[in-house]
Amino acid sequence: MALERSYSVSIETATGDRRIKLEAKITPVVVISCIMAATGGLMFGYDVGGVTSMPHFLKKFFPEVYRRIEHGAKESNYCKYDNQGLQLFTSSLYLAALIATFFASYTTRKLGRRLTMVLAGLFFISGAILNAAAVNFAMLVIGRILLGCGVGFGNQAVPVFLSEIAPTRIRGALNILFQLNVTIGILCANLINYGTSKIEGGWGWRLSLGLAGVPALMLTIGALVVTDTPNSLIERGRLAEGKAVLTRIRGTEHVEPEYMEIVEASRLAAEVKHPFKNLLQRRNRPQLVIAIVMQIFQQFTGINAIMFYAPVLFNTLGFQRDASLYSAVITGAVNVLATFVSIYFVDKVGRRALLLEAGVQMFISQSVIAVLLGLKVKDQSSAGLTHGLALLVVVMVCTFVSSFAWSWGPLGWLIPSETFPLETRSVGQSVTVCVNMLFTFIIAQAFLSMLCQMKYTIFVFFSAWVLVMSLSVLFLLPETKNVPIEEMTEKAVPLFLSEIAPTKIRGALNILFQLNTTIGILCANLINYGTSKIDGQAGWRISLGLAGIPALMLTVGSLIVTETPNSLIERGRLDEGKAALQRIRGTENVGPEFEDIVEASRLSAEVKHPFRNLLLPKNRPQLALALLMQFFQQFTGINAIMFYAPVLFSTLGFGGDASLYSAVITGAVNVLATCVSIYSVDRAGRRVLLLEAGVQMIVSQLLIAIILGLKLKDHDDDGMSSGWAIIVVILICIFVAAFAWSWGPLGWLIPSEIFPLETRSAGQSVAVCSNMVFTFVIAQAFLSMLCHLKYAIFVFFSAWIIVMSIFVVFLVPETKNVPIEEMTERVWKQHWFWKQYMN
Repeated sequence: MALERSYSVSIETATGDRRIKLEAKITPVVVISCIMAATGGLMFGYDVGGVTSMPHFLKKFFPEVYRRIEHGAKESNYCKYDNQGLQLFTSSLYLAALIATFFASYTTRKLGRRLTMVLAGLFFISGAILNAAAVNFAMLVIGRILLGCGVGFGNQAVPVFLSEIAPTRIRGALNILFQLNVTIGILCANLINYGTSKIEGGWGWRLSLGLAGVPALMLTIGALVVTDTPNSLIERGRLAEGKAVLTRIRGTEHVEPEYMEIVEASRLAAEVKHPFKNLLQRRNRPQLVIAIVMQIFQQFTGINAIMFYAPVLFNTLGFQRDASLYSAVITGAVNVLATFVSIYFVDKVGRRALLLEAGVQMFISQSVIAVLLGLKVKDQSSAGLTHGLALLVVVMVCTFVSSFAWSWGPLGWLIPSETFPLETRSVGQSVTVCVNMLFTFIIAQAFLSMLCQMKYTIFVFFSAWVLVMSLSVLFLLPETKNVPIEEMTEKAVPLFLSEIAPTKIRGALNILFQLNTTIGILCANLINYGTSKIDGQAGWRISLGLAGIPALMLTVGSLIVTETPNSLIERGRLDEGKAALQRIRGTENVGPEFEDIVEASRLSAEVKHPFRNLLLPKNRPQLALALLMQFFQQFTGINAIMFYAPVLFSTLGFGGDASLYSAVITGAVNVLATCVSIYSVDRAGRRVLLLEAGVQMIVSQLLIAIILGLKLKDHDDDGMSSGWAIIVVILICIFVAAFAWSWGPLGWLIPSEIFPLETRSAGQSVAVCSNMVFTFVIAQAFLSMLCHLKYAIFVFFSAWIIVMSIFVVFLVPETKNVPIEEMTERVWKQHWFWKQYMN
């Protein structure tokens, strides 16, 4: 038969001493089964394409929104559709799906993938009938909840069905049929909405909602016709039937290797009595983390915001209502066509390549959209964009949609469905769907309010998320292309391992912490500038709330990375510690370093009271140095400048915007200068950087004090002249640069590397505690000091820099290229002053 194509995949057996082949053909039964099952995506997509811009629908259920659109000429262009009821109508589907997916997890395991799809179809049919017949808002929401149950059951069963039934070589392409049908469903919904909106009598919306029953009927009939997956049948104890189905779908009698793999996976699955609890075990955390993060990131690309509210968005841009629906149809068509690109390339170039390329494309297109809307769409203007610029926005939206459609759209469902082992596959997919629906609900519920409050900066918000997710893909996501589904645990190795620093580059890698601190400050200043433009009280809330993004990155990263060998050995896990050491050093010859760590760990174990032990004479040099480094770091005056950069620049006579611009400039200098430290710290050493920076900071602060004393009068409203103000900014940047390659990173690096293992945790705790105390003192006192000392505050800080530079000359030892567990012997016992405490 023409449709059948034979191929084989070579894999190694568990013993690794010989190679066997998994034979499979692309058979008609596989293709037909996948096409029928993928109609579940058609249902989901049809319900994403909404009726939210049809006037008769709005007039009946959301009259306030209707009045705003028809008569609200003075209403903000961004706020016409801001209505909690309208958002609840859309988002209630996803809240219901979130709950339904937990029940679907049970039916998928106990009843099979096929019957779960039948239940999904029945829920969809019921919801479509209720929506079409709705006479009030309550019926409308109940209908959406039933549709949501259909989504929960369908999105639980369909991706797993497709991943299990598809041959390894084309698993990605066949799984993406689900997302292809989602995009076709969205396109059909938009075309039908356009057609039914022309029906006289105002009942077109009923027809549009009722037609959702068509794909539901297709899924129900299809699910009754297709066979269940071999994995599901064998998992439920029907071994002979499972093997027969496997033989039929692979088109060959030689299925014994694959059959035995599924049987073994099923045996392991049967031993799991509490699958949700099992999902939290350490060996399942990588798959769980990837599944959860993929769903969060998929929603925070901003795609659902655009696709749910495409008519709303294009009305906001100044298009007429028909043109709005045309535009939504155009984006829907792009969505469908681009998904074919993913089907073609996903099993050729792999998952990671598609995600990374799309990240660049989405980031650029959203940034361009934000700039265009910010410059050209006025808040209460009815004129909207010019025709040319409006078309450019549509092109950018299509560029964004196409990149999503061949990356995060299909792969957000594909990757989680293929990464879990059989024993946790159902519950893993349940968690995947649950998280997807939760964050879809959040975005759907919040988008119109966010659009109203943030206006064009909403695209900056989503583009920032695209940047975060692209970095996560680069470092944390393994490639699953061409890996058999039951061998995923063994063969899909994560690409990122924690680079625990070798001695020669310990300083540079440690300073990555400070580099990220400087990036955080810069991002905060950029976000503050953007959110300060938001009307009302929402800007500062958004600015503070976005602190959750780096927190999420840290949490996810901590779950993925390996523990340090030192920590593992200190806790008695010697074999695991040695294996980790060999892995991070990239060599089997780690004997000397391993023995050093073991000996340090033995000494550490003898210490019963580490904080009390810190006060012993032999530990006083490290303790004194750690405390003084934190004290001096804060008394450089850097936090005073960085915390209060806008206040300081306002004092210098800059306007509000110029103040934030200046803060951004200092933030950028901070980031770049920290990179200088990363390059130089293991070459020039710690002391050289501290001493050079001391001279630079003293000179710059004294010059700032002189200029302010001569040119800035106490009650002068005009402030400084532009020329002098620019000189002050330059001097501040020189000061910030000096700090950023010296006391900023080295204030954290040096204390972290000088303590012996037995007091390292306690010593670092004291260092952090003292840093926070002195940071608090400076932050609490700076504005009062500025008020009373005025320009002399910079003389005050420069005097402290002289003191700390003298301290470095005489009392700070050089730790460059000294192994961390040899610090006592090679540094402290050799120092002219500190050695007296070591004996």
